[in-house]
Amino acid sequence: MDKILALAAGGNNSQVAHQLGLTRGTVRCWRQCWLAAVPALKTAELDPEQEPLLPELLAAVLSDQPRPGAPTVFQPEQIVQILAIACESPADSGRPVTHWSRTELAQEAVKRGIVPSNGRTKDGP
Repeated sequence: MDKILALAAGGNNSQVAHQLGLTRGTVRCWRQCWLAAVPALKTAELDPEQEPLLPELLAAVLSDQPRPGAPTVFQPEQIVQILAIACESPADSGRPVTHWSRTELAQEAVKRGIVPSNGRTKDGP
């Protein structure tokens, strides 16, 4: 959203890219997406019957589009649960360390049934 606000403030692609630490191509892409969505957004804003759709339309414009690449490994619920573990003291889980390592955290996530054991964790349960 910061990209759109910076563009709306009047900056050109190069200025906004420099200000936000992005490439001009990224800023150009966001500008094109926003400009393509403006007619539908204006229509929804001005038509009382379509106005309830405005938040959904805005969310669609501001969200990232799917990209090619490897499929996601974890579901959002799993990520939240793993982050919750990371916020706990390892000692509370019977771990003989003061800070979580990636290996310890992965092992604990497997132990709690948050993620299946995939052979990537050492000494898993």
